[in-house]
Formats: sequence, structure tokens, C-alpha cells
Amino acid sequence: MDGLKNKEPISSKGCSSKYHQAAFVYLLNAVAYFFIATFRMPPHDFGIFNYLFYTLGIVFIIIFPYLIYKEYRIFTSILVIIYFIRTVVSLIAVPVYSTLMVFMFILHAFTFFMLTRAAWDIKIFDTIHSSFKGENKTRGIF
Repeated sequence: MDGLKNKEPISSKGCSSKYHQAAFVYLLNAVAYFFIATFRMPPHDFGIFNYLFYTLGIVFIIIFPYLIYKEYRIFTSILVIIYFIRTVVSLIAVPVYSTLMVFMFILHAFTFFMLTRAAWDIKIFDTIHSSFKGENKTRGIF
């Protein structure tokens, strides 16, 4: 698994904190999904696959945020692609499913943004913050 880890040296604490924030947002997303799938969906029985459902839920809640937190950039980039697709699909589904899909779209879009910000070290908030403080305004967004 170490082959997937970011090989580039972390130049500042900001990049590391972006991964930590993205891991926290992903954890909230996974918990929300697990809650909705467990308690809000109509009862269903998949037999032996019920255990697989809960096992995958635990993997998504524990292992994925851990890998994001530990700054596995390739893994995080793959999740960015997945969450981009999920964001687009949930946006398309908003007219059909209304309220729940609006919530899911917002959740997917925010998770997509935070994962993208961590994987590609986007400094949009740093630029906005520095412009309010009157610091160097020549830095780019990326």
C-alpha cells in the first residue's frame, strides 16, 4: 500500500490539514450513507449478503477515511473521480427524487470539493483568506 502514498514531501502543514479535513468530511459522508441505508430505506433481506453490506459499511467508515488521512494521493484521486460521477448523477436525479437527492447532491458536491482540494493541493481558501488580510495577492488559486 505504500506505493499509493504521496511520494512528494509535504512542504507545509496546509497540505496535510487538507487531507485531514477531507478525511473528516468523507467520514461524515460515509456515516450519513450508512445511516440512511440502515434506518431510512425500506426493510429488505439479502440473506448472506446482509453481512457483506455491514462489512463494506465498516470498511467505508473506518478504512477509507484512514487512507485519506494518511495522505494516499492516488487513492484520494480515485475517490475524486467517483465522487464527481456521484455528484453529477445525484444532480440529474434531483427532479425525480426531490428532497433526498438535494441533500445527497450537496453532500456529494462538498465531499468532491474537499477530496479534490486535498488531492491536488488547491489553495482557494488560502487565497481568499490572504486577500482579506491584505497579504500577497499575486498567488494563484491553484
